[in-house]
Amino acid sequence: MKKYIVAAGLVLMSFLNLKAQSIYDAELFANKELSGTARFVGMGGAMGALGADISTMGVNPAGIGLYRSNDFNIGFGYTNTEIKSDYLGDKFTQDKNRFNMPNLGFVISTQMGYSGLKYLNFGFNYTRAKDFNSNLKVGGLVNRTADGHVISISDFMGKQAADMFNGGSGPNVADLINDNEPVYRYTDIGWMGALGYAGGFIQAVDGGSGFQSYLPQPSSDFRSSARGGIDQYDFNVSGNVSDRFFFGLTIGAYDLNYRRNTYYLEDYGYNQYGLLETNREVDGSGVDFKFGAIFRPIESSPFRIGLAIHTPIFYNLKQYTNSFVETQISLSGHDEATLADRRSVNPNELNLDGYDYQFNYDLQTPWKFNFSLGHNIGDFLAIGAEYELQDFSSMKFRYDDGGGSIVDYKNNASDLKTVHTVRLGLEYRIVPEFAFRAGYNYQTAAFNKNAYNYVPTNSTQTDIQFANNKDRNTFTMGLGYAGKMFYADLGFKFDWYKSDFRPFDDTELNFTKLTTNRSQILLTLGMRL
Repeated sequence: MKKYIVAAGLVLMSFLNLKAQSIYDAELFANKELSGTARFVGMGGAMGALGADISTMGVNPAGIGLYRSNDFNIGFGYTNTEIKSDYLGDKFTQDKNRFNMPNLGFVISTQMGYSGLKYLNFGFNYTRAKDFNSNLKVGGLVNRTADGHVISISDFMGKQAADMFNGGSGPNVADLINDNEPVYRYTDIGWMGALGYAGGFIQAVDGGSGFQSYLPQPSSDFRSSARGGIDQYDFNVSGNVSDRFFFGLTIGAYDLNYRRNTYYLEDYGYNQYGLLETNREVDGSGVDFKFGAIFRPIESSPFRIGLAIHTPIFYNLKQYTNSFVETQISLSGHDEATLADRRSVNPNELNLDGYDYQFNYDLQTPWKFNFSLGHNIGDFLAIGAEYELQDFSSMKFRYDDGGGSIVDYKNNASDLKTVHTVRLGLEYRIVPEFAFRAGYNYQTAAFNKNAYNYVPTNSTQTDIQFANNKDRNTFTMGLGYAGKMFYADLGFKFDWYKSDFRPFDDTELNFTKLTTNRSQILLTLGMRL
């Protein structure tokens, strides 16, 4: 099995039950999706240098500086998220459908009348920056190791318990556990080890010097249901200098709401099973600042160059977690289990420190650097291209250590990479009132190939599954109508990427291959005055 001890440079000091979030939480909350108006999405979001769309204030704030009239629009969307799983030939498909409002915004354009500053514009835009809604089902007969060893989540529980009790920082298990009344008097204890022992997944051996399970080869059933999203509120000010230089500032406010229920069942036959269920809720808010500029190098040419820098999003988050374990395992090995062998336990019943655990922490996402090009050919064709860079390994969590100071923590930061994103888009006006749009996005993976979910010895984390998402492809298209005042746009987006998934970390456990397909239809209605 993989070692669960990280290099010394990544280990955080131990304070009570370690509140360590994983790199998977960081990537989930930091990596936004292509979202906005139907026109913006239909062109693949490649409008940083083209500007003149409300959604550009979230990419290159200077894009609002190209407005010469007021604008108001509202969007409507329908999203289907499909996740297919394949574990050694056992295949499942889960869908989640949802109606939403992808954007709502306005721009107020003011003509200044000066020889230099021609327009000063103000804008606001709401967009759904991330949608967490999805369902997942994975299952099948868990593979054995090459030497015939049975792989089970009980191995993970036993490893955590052994490391906690005998890793040099904690007393012997015999001094911690009263078998007649299982009360865990040592507060600095990992929930997986404690629940595994009290729930009957693992047993103490050699007088408490270690832990072991004697379970048959299991058939597994993993399910998860995620809900919520990240709402982004952008406030913009931008200007136009001599129709050749455009500048802008956007202040972004974020509202994060995340709910996930995970259910993992191992069926060992002989009427024996083990179940682990976790509910996690994360709520919070964040803020960032975006600076942008657009240049026209040649006065007589519509060719434009755009540059933008986004500060990290500084999130303050609150997390609530609770877990539940139920087993029906015969203590006599492979004998038929009965109701008398059934156990159920949660952190509250074990008097574990922090049961129904709630705590606050900060997350700092990566800096973002955006370079874009835009060009118009006559009045009938607009072409945009963008490149964006983010160093995901720079993300970090910050915790109050209980003594008033703040601890910076980079959990497995070496397993994260620099992410490169390329966006391409075009708009072709068939006639002045009607336009066709198409776009493409390519984003490299945030995770190294061998990344895993490091769970500290004394962690409260029990939803220990992880998925290493690979490169992402996004295809878009759209249609638009523009009258003298009223306009309507229709857009379609298709996201596609693959992932390697495990319900818990064990290098000898085969990955489940996941394929995620997300389709979205958007309608934007607006008026320009």
